[in-house]
Amino acid sequence: NKPNGGTETSSLVGFDGVAATDLKPSGSATINDRRVDVISSGVFISAGTSIVVTKHEGSRVVVELDDSGS
Repeated sequence: NKPNGGTETSSLVGFDGVAATDLKPSGSATINDRRVDVISSGVFISAGTSIVVTKHEGSRVVVELDDSGS
């Protein structure tokens, strides 16, 4: 999933990625070929799990489990 947009964190909403570290709830993910500090929507997400960016709040990039099967 690669929506149109730049590479600023605010443009990552909708992008798929992979948790690079355990998100409990914060950690790092690889999104759009770059490492980004992220926070989950409150659930624990294991490293290596597919995630999707759901929103950008200030300096926080919020992610959830990617249930799309991609």
